[in-house]
Amino acid sequence: MLSALVRRAGVAGTSTSSRAPSLVLRAVFTPLVTLPTPTSWCRSFATKKAKKKQNAAGGGATLSARDLPAGLDLSKADKAASAAVTAYKSHVSKLRISGQSALGILDTLLVKSEPKGPERPLEQLAQISAKNSQTLHVNIYDASDVVPIEQTIADCFFPMSTSRTAPTVLTVTLPKFNHELREKLSAFVKSRAETFKVRLRKERQKALKQVTKHPGLSKDDAHRGQTYVQQLFKQREAEITQLCEAKQKEIESGGGK
Repeated sequence: MLSALVRRAGVAGTSTSSRAPSLVLRAVFTPLVTLPTPTSWCRSFATKKAKKKQNAAGGGATLSARDLPAGLDLSKADKAASAAVTAYKSHVSKLRISGQSALGILDTLLVKSEPKGPERPLEQLAQISAKNSQTLHVNIYDASDVVPIEQTIADCFFPMSTSRTAPTVLTVTLPKFNHELREKLSAFVKSRAETFKVRLRKERQKALKQVTKHPGLSKDDAHRGQTYVQQLFKQREAEITQLCEAKQKEIESGGGK
């Protein structure tokens, strides 16, 4: 029958009867199921892979604390994340770029009074005041902190000279601002941003461990909790990045110059 159809399809003519066999052939050889092409299959696979990666990274719909399963309290993680952003914002806001100097540079320094002791902010150990745009006075509360503070200032990335005008009073002279100092200060701002991001990552790991060890959570509830944590800390990291870029832009433009 098929050979007969083929022979009839080869007969020339323009009548309806001569076109009928070719229509039959097309009906015979048309596949019932259209198979995907290699290109469309690869595109579909890539899309699924991207969605899977996005979900693993906390993508998709943004979750809030209301979406968490009952009994799973992640308020401490939320507060820790917000505190890190607030601390960094306060940290960089003290770098008051004014014309030819960077007032507030001392407020960002951390002092270690003892080799194995904790680092403490200089602003907690002394009263810092500005005599003018190039000169700062440091009135140290405890005489035992004078030498560690002098050493901290000497080791600072920002070149400053110090002199003792009294047993517990230091006069700090800031250099005039130039392109090189702007680059150093911008790099310092970025390095501090990375420090606070590391702090965020540690808090994120604590929160994820809390979700994992929470008793009675179903697989879906645990996944929802982990997604919430990922999204929360990803947002806070983005906020620190924005603060960093804004301060770097201020430094590069000369601030109030």
